[in-house]
Amino acid sequence: MFHSLQQIRRRMLLQAGSLSALGLTLPQLLAAQAERVTARTSGSAKACILLYMTGGPAQHETFDMKPEANVGYRGDFSPIATSVPGIEICEHLPMLARQAQHFAIIRSTYHNSDTHGVGVHYNLTGLRHAPRASGEPQMDRRDPPCIGGVIRQLRGDKNGLPASVHLPVRIGDQNNFQWGGQHAGFLGPKFDPLMLIDEKWTPGGLPPRICASGGSVGQPAVGPD
Repeated sequence: MFHSLQQIRRRMLLQAGSLSALGLTLPQLLAAQAERVTARTSGSAKACILLYMTGGPAQHETFDMKPEANVGYRGDFSPIATSVPGIEICEHLPMLARQAQHFAIIRSTYHNSDTHGVGVHYNLTGLRHAPRASGEPQMDRRDPPCIGGVIRQLRGDKNGLPASVHLPVRIGDQNNFQWGGQHAGFLGPKFDPLMLIDEKWTPGGLPPRICASGGSVGQPAVGPD
């Protein structure tokens, strides 16, 4: 991170030096950059739902079929056209294929580890985890914050409700209770997403603790814990 900041500062100073000949000062450069960022980020979205589904089908069986690859690399199924020319996905996703104009497929992300935990941390934070002595990265306050932690720190809570909520289960496996990247990291516990975890939850319904007595979504049940 420190090295990245050095690069940014050095690049900014070089820009300022080259633009000074044109009559622009560093404050003017910074103001122009801030205005450009504001214009680029002034979207209308009010909320975001991140569905992080571990254990799902492989990419070559869904969104990256690799039909021209050799046997052993390409998927077992055939690709079909979508509503976006040039984009193909799995033949078993026809309804999703008709909605391709509403989503984007990112195929350029990767990491060099053979462990799930490293990938989970990258996906949930966008950054590499802090160094570990060994094993997969578990939750650690030295790590960069998750997306929800950043939102809670930057936007703040509203009307008594947390700006970020994590439910219904922790992200881990039989060997790792909870991989890193699921809290606010070095920002501190104050900005952790509110975690509504139900260890007994199974797919197919909502956790009972966030449902009203009739099974519909309502106020979280308050128990002795």
